[in-house]
Amino acid sequence: MLIGLVILASALLLAATACGGDKGTPGASQMSEEVSKKLRDLAEEWAKTSVKATFTYAMSDTDTTGSTVTLYRDPPKVRMDVSDETEGINVILISTPDKIYACSQKGGDQCLAYPPSSDVGDIDSFLSSVDPGALEAGLSGLTGNVQIASFSEKVAGEEASCVSAEGNIGGRDSLVKFCFASNGLLLYESWADAAGTSEGTLQATDIGTVSDSDFEPPYPVSEAPESPTPTATPGG
Repeated sequence: MLIGLVILASALLLAATACGGDKGTPGASQMSEEVSKKLRDLAEEWAKTSVKATFTYAMSDTDTTGSTVTLYRDPPKVRMDVSDETEGINVILISTPDKIYACSQKGGDQCLAYPPSSDVGDIDSFLSSVDPGALEAGLSGLTGNVQIASFSEKVAGEEASCVSAEGNIGGRDSLVKFCFASNGLLLYESWADAAGTSEGTLQATDIGTVSDSDFEPPYPVSEAPESPTPTATPGG
């Protein structure tokens, strides 16, 4: 499923931290306090940002034509629309303090309502993959021979704060790059292995505002049957 691919690629750097990274060589470059502070400041802005953003996703070894993820965020409410024309997937996940809704048109327009503590879909995982605070934690945990750089560049006509990491990440030579707007929104992300056999990008292509109605279920709602904690979305 599209969102699984996005998270898999986005989590390349963060996964390295969980594994302890590669021990590398003595004197390997580490993240400077300046870069760490920049990401922490962006994370503070992102924590209070309300926004609607559509991301397009592309990967060199996967057909991702027409693949998008639209994020609606008004903390603590979050919505994620996943669309994959190749696989015919259209799923809407809405998380509110009271309920989590998993909505799909497969088998008829429907939304299933779950308790807020349920593990439904991949909202939390996707949020982590675009969070500058999660990136700061991942970079801080790397202990291998990784070169970390911070710079600014224009992304879609907007001045962005960017961070790149190149070296042994998660046991493989890789290059990753993340660029954020001043409010902490991820504007662009790319990843590639040193051999060039796998490359991918995640880019914000349409940015707007959210309204309360965005967090209302779009289809008739049924309470999800009581069962072990669900891990899949309808039609997923």
